[in-house]
Amino acid sequence: MRDGGQACLWLIPGSLFECRDGAIYNTAPVIDPAGNVVARFRKLFPFRPYEQDIAAGKGRRLAWKAGYGAGVTGAPGWPMLSLRPMIIEGVSMLSKKSPRHGLRRHAAKWVLVALGAVFCAAPAFAQQAGELSGALKQAKESGTLSAGYRESSLPFSYLGRSGNPIGYSIDICRAIVEAAAAEVGREVTIRWVPVTSENRFDAITSGKIDLECGSTTRNAQRMQRVAFSPVIFVAGTRLMVPKSSPIRTLRDLKGKHVVATGGTTNVEALERLSERFDLQLKIIRARDHGDAFRVLQHGGADAYAGDDVLLHGLLSGSPDRGKFRVTADFLSYDPYGIMYRKGDPQFAAVVERTLRELAASRELERLYQQWFMNKLPTGERLGLPMSAQLEELIRAMPERAE
Repeated sequence: MRDGGQACLWLIPGSLFECRDGAIYNTAPVIDPAGNVVARFRKLFPFRPYEQDIAAGKGRRLAWKAGYGAGVTGAPGWPMLSLRPMIIEGVSMLSKKSPRHGLRRHAAKWVLVALGAVFCAAPAFAQQAGELSGALKQAKESGTLSAGYRESSLPFSYLGRSGNPIGYSIDICRAIVEAAAAEVGREVTIRWVPVTSENRFDAITSGKIDLECGSTTRNAQRMQRVAFSPVIFVAGTRLMVPKSSPIRTLRDLKGKHVVATGGTTNVEALERLSERFDLQLKIIRARDHGDAFRVLQHGGADAYAGDDVLLHGLLSGSPDRGKFRVTADFLSYDPYGIMYRKGDPQFAAVVERTLRELAASRELERLYQQWFMNKLPTGERLGLPMSAQLEELIRAMPERAE
């Protein structure tokens, strides 16, 4: 019993749940910016004890439900919306004649915890049913959330052969919207809105879009204006140049024309480095990444400064890929995140919880494999292994609340 908790459930080894303020918490409840305990589930069903079962192909559906179904449950909303599939799943496991007695015992525990969660949390959720705000209120009332996408940020956010947005960031945004739908207790569809590097921030702050699903750098300066998910990728600014170019390092750029996409941290890095090292760069600001590449292709610039993964993505899909190369030196490091409106704590909790659960279940690693290592739906293959920095960030993500 902790902090005056009432009616604690100790049903799963290594997990402590307690009733407090009419809701269930584990040992690490979520705290909002005002210092209040948010009445929602914080990882109701631990996933890690079942990794061996999943690896062996046992109980996959039960573990999948446990890893995702309860994680998207939260105030305000009715908990049975997410818990019911797990109760049904657990009961179905119990009803099967199977030699896997250990798995059946696990199923029994899930049923007991799920039922206990419903009875304990129902009063608080019922009281808060009308207290939605921000993006969740809009989702509840309209059944839609708006998501910004990029047209040429391969493999994060770009147009597939059908003309619809696809990519690593797109899939993460879909998971966030699914979690929001469970939170508000209704189906929520996505309204896709094209954005550029220059108008994406205004699109978020003006309310034109609720999420920006692209390749946007998450830094302290930008977080004064907008909010970001936990880091989903770590990139760095490099240079793309013609293969015959003598440009190999930063100092080789002195007096040169360099193109970069307007409104990006790549432009900021060029401006900062030009001033610091007196490079006298002539910076050309393109509308988007595809436009910047075309400027270089047609001889309008000596080099194209962009995030390394995007440069490799552009080259992989270009018939001119053999004519250009990417330099070795980094000009800056850029962590990416999913962008959303600042000052919306309910939606922020959904975004952060979704990313933590994608990391804990290793779904984020699977998405990385799909979009950075495997052949893409449009035919390209980047073959870009996950960096040590991103591996560590994903490993630590479930252990802390952003």
